[in-house]
Amino acid sequence: MQLQLGLSVDGSTLTRGRIEIGWLRDIFQKPGNDSTKVKRIRYAWAYIIEIIGGYLMLDLSRNLVHLR
Repeated sequence: MQLQLGLSVDGSTLTRGRIEIGWLRDIFQKPGNDSTKVKRIRYAWAYIIEIIGGYLMLDLSRNLVHLR
């Protein structure tokens, strides 16, 4: 996670191997035309995680994405 999204692996963001989808959307908003390549790549990773966790492999809470 730290390398792909530039996130710290410790702290309140991660709770028992899960990320809140709302937090993910807030932090990684759609990049503009003047964004850097790194920001676009991180947005793409966050979007893929959101699709997998939010649509393909639903959690019972429907607001958490498992990181495994």
